Amino acid sequence: MSILSKTWLQAWSTLPNLEFSVHCCKGGAKIANTTMERYRDGKISIEKFELLEFDGDSEKLFPKSLRELFLQDCNGMNVSLSSGVVNCKSLRNVFLSHVRLGKNMLQTLLNSCPLIVSFILQHCSGNLGKIKSDSLKVLKIHQRGGTWEIDAPNLVSLDYVGNQIPELKIARQST
Repeated sequence: MSILSKTWLQAWSTLPNLEFSVHCCKGGAKIANTTMERYRDGKISIEKFELLEFDGDSEKLFPKSLRELFLQDCNGMNVSLSSGVVNCKSLRNVFLSHVRLGKNMLQTLLNSCPLIVSFILQHCSGNLGKIKSDSLKVLKIHQRGGTWEIDAPNLVSLDYVGNQIPELKIARQST
């Protein structure tokens, strides 16, 4: 490894925003995992994490310091997404595109990450079910039909784009 490579690697390892597009390179999942280990071992915080077309194990990918999560075409993550992100107590913004939603996955994320203010779902399959969050301010759902129940007292923006008109129940539990 040259001096330039070492210097670049050290500088690159401190950037708080990471974007991985692993569909185009062989061993992309291993590169993503190795990079995340380096950040974790060096106790380097990651604020924004973008992952495109990933079909591997994700439980160790998400750092606790994460504030923004962007996942696109990550079909293998339906089981491990909720368990992997559960420890991201600083998470504020979530964007999921073409991701399979496992049973109660969305609500598990909202319950475990109480600071989420923005949630955007585009072309996600699976069960949306009930969305309950005191912190959620922005909810955007594109191309999802069905029935949803929303309990978000601080919601200021609800954006829906799609072919079907969903059945929407907006509720607030009284105490």
